[in-house]
Amino acid sequence: FYVTYDIASSKDLQAERIDHLRKLIEEINHPKVTIADTRVAEVKDIAQHLDRALENGYEGVIARLPTAKYENKRSKNLIKIKKRLEEDYTIVDILE
Repeated sequence: FYVTYDIASSKDLQAERIDHLRKLIEEINHPKVTIADTRVAEVKDIAQHLDRALENGYEGVIARLPTAKYENKRSKNLIKIKKRLEEDYTIVDILE
């Protein structure tokens, strides 16, 4: 599969870029080309989306502000969300 995420060359806002990208993918009409886009209404819905992404083998999700313009740098308009795994272990031996 080829998963698309954004249109980096566009000056439109995030929501407009995704709508345009969705139309382009519909025009291409190829079974192996898709878009990574899930819109959530509330922050609490992100956890459910993250769980689905992890079940499908993704490392996490990226949340973007729908009113943000594309920035070709680190941006406060998007955030990478991952689950952090922590475990405790007991050291039973040391070999030198």
